[in-house]
Amino acid sequence: MRIAGLLLLVALCVTGVWAADAEKVTWDKDKCESLGLSLTECRQIQKSGLAEKKVHELLECGISISEYFKEPWKALGLSEKKWIKKRRSGLTNEDMAPVKKEPKAGAARSDSTGTTDTTVYATPAPETK
Repeated sequence: MRIAGLLLLVALCVTGVWAADAEKVTWDKDKCESLGLSLTECRQIQKSGLAEKKVHELLECGISISEYFKEPWKALGLSEKKWIKKRRSGLTNEDMAPVKKEPKAGAARSDSTGTTDTTVYATPAPETK
């Protein structure tokens, strides 16, 4: 009974290893060149285990592998999925960056010390006859 259980366990482990190997993609030089990837990008993909489907999705959206591995969505405060969606729609990272609003002329401005500087614009009153 113990031997049968042990054999079953070994069989399951071997099957799991074969399944994992079947999903692993080998990024050879020809495959990389056919996709227009650099050797560095191929190494990044191979090292990270990035799925081939994901690589194709990124390239179809115009996202380079090098850019993807820099994880720009984090700096933009976006999820990876939302960032890819915005890139797919044609936006650049600069387009997605938060816009800092400049105060309007004459508006009160506060500096780092907490003091407020107010600029007042005056126009002369019209002359009366």
